[in-house]
Amino acid sequence: MAAMLTIVFRAQAAVTVPDDATVEDDWVCSFVMHSTGGDETVSEAMKVAFSGDDVYFHLPNPIAGNTWVKGTITNGVAIFARGQYLGNYGGSVYMVGQDSEGICDVVFTYDAENQAFALADQQLVLSASATAIDAWAYYTGMAVVKGGEIAGDQWNISYKMHYNSNSGEMTQSDTEPIEVIINGNEVAFNFPNPLNGAAWIRGTLEGSIVTFAKGQQMGTYGGSPFYLAGLDESGLCDVKFNYDSSKQVFTLADMYLLINGSTTVNNPWCYFSVATIAKGTAPVTEEDELVELPSGLTAQDYAFTAKSIVYAEDMTIDHMDDVAWPVKVAFNGQSEVYVRGLCQEMPMSWVKGKVSTGSWDEKLVTFARGQYLGTYHSYPLYLLGKSYGELGDVVFELNGQNLIHKSMVYINTSKNQEAPLDVYANADIKKLTIQAATPANPVIEQYLDFNADEGYAPLMLTIPTTDVNGNMIAPSRLGYRLYTEKDGSQQLYTFTIDKYKDLPEQEMTLIPYELATGYNFYLGGSLLFLNDNLEQNDRLGVQSVYTVGSDVRESEIVWMSFGKVDGMATTTHDVRIENETLTDLQGRRVSPSHRGLLIKTQHMADGSIRTVKVVK
Repeated sequence: MAAMLTIVFRAQAAVTVPDDATVEDDWVCSFVMHSTGGDETVSEAMKVAFSGDDVYFHLPNPIAGNTWVKGTITNGVAIFARGQYLGNYGGSVYMVGQDSEGICDVVFTYDAENQAFALADQQLVLSASATAIDAWAYYTGMAVVKGGEIAGDQWNISYKMHYNSNSGEMTQSDTEPIEVIINGNEVAFNFPNPLNGAAWIRGTLEGSIVTFAKGQQMGTYGGSPFYLAGLDESGLCDVKFNYDSSKQVFTLADMYLLINGSTTVNNPWCYFSVATIAKGTAPVTEEDELVELPSGLTAQDYAFTAKSIVYAEDMTIDHMDDVAWPVKVAFNGQSEVYVRGLCQEMPMSWVKGKVSTGSWDEKLVTFARGQYLGTYHSYPLYLLGKSYGELGDVVFELNGQNLIHKSMVYINTSKNQEAPLDVYANADIKKLTIQAATPANPVIEQYLDFNADEGYAPLMLTIPTTDVNGNMIAPSRLGYRLYTEKDGSQQLYTFTIDKYKDLPEQEMTLIPYELATGYNFYLGGSLLFLNDNLEQNDRLGVQSVYTVGSDVRESEIVWMSFGKVDGMATTTHDVRIENETLTDLQGRRVSPSHRGLLIKTQHMADGSIRTVKVVK
């Protein structure tokens, strides 16, 4: 009896891998499992071992998790004998094959060159009998591939992605299928990735939070690797999703998901501010919308003045700077106030305030928190206020036609948490007094070579909104002219509508400061596309013009020579560099760690400007 019991015990033992076998763990097993609970697509990493002509699969199964089974490879076919023990589930469970003739061995074709096994025209059965078909479940379409792609169940993702293009900063919202794998507390997303279509990221589920460790590689672009990273108020961090298991919905936590050029430094190729992943239909991403000025309202010139708070590394206040710049204000009767330009980085963006009566019968203008200002360096910006230590609306007191501070003003990178780009205290918005003045000299920031294929040359200017004494002047009365000089002869440049389709008149020699079509002309000359090859001249000049009634006053003409350094126009003086800045091709300042084609602008001791291309 003891001998018989020993024989039965051995018959129920699972296959073991011999010590001399080579075990490899980079194979992927994919199949569809059919059971009384329905059909389920399975795709996961699986160990495969080789010993001579024998092959071993660490077969995934719901009975024992993974169980070794043994086959023998002959002439491109791997045969796994029927009846191999897989485990016990209310009785023993075995692996058998089933084809059109009934029970059989399990047969895979084997492509040695591509290192791939594929189940032949049959199904692999998890059977309660080693000699008959008594299916607990069965697998179809099974493939085992070395280094293969793991496939998951199809879910849907709704997202908002932000990135830079040749046209500037862009936002893309979309809904598309996404593969998701949930295996116990292990979660994997085949996450949308504009670098290579999609990339698997893997995380751990604890409670209702899934954490994806930062630093997972998301692909390469131009030979450079890119990585997964989160970004919150503390800096780069792991990526977290909230998971509602009852609704089968994952939602990106209050952070940004970056496809980043570094594992340690914030340098995103693109980032996601919203991502919702659902088993069914993913909720449609709510779009941020810019405030528009209602038609029929007249905007007037105002001045924004404030104390700009500069923080130390520990986020204590280091110091405060006095700042001032012009803004536009429009009143919609006695009920609404619109302001344009509160955010220096987004000078064309409006915000909307509502007029009400305060508890002391004072008039208040309340700008609701979270108003969208636009996207800057791939980050959305929102207007928030702060009073008594709490984030909220921005509130001003309406004193006549002026707005007097009642709360701090935050230009914030999040709608909800404190993540400011700029913070202003004692912010007032007061109507400008219009009077004749001589405008300060303009600055030629950079001029890029004429592109013969495209037919334009980008020119970037700074047209100061102050007079020669530093007093603010009205942008609506300010403009600029261009001059060329050849062999000592100067000529005023004329813009014509045949070359500049977005020109508001047939021809113009004076461009208004506020002309901003977004095609050839940008506010204040910050970016101007010249559709002429002016490099045939010796010099290019710019002059500011300020007009109040019949009083027209001009700045000096500021000149730039067409000498060349690394393809860039530059001054020809050999003098000391006072300071230098790096900008991208849209004229926005970037850090020295920023990648791509950059412009280095050097301010010389004699007041001249030198610009040089830098590729990093």
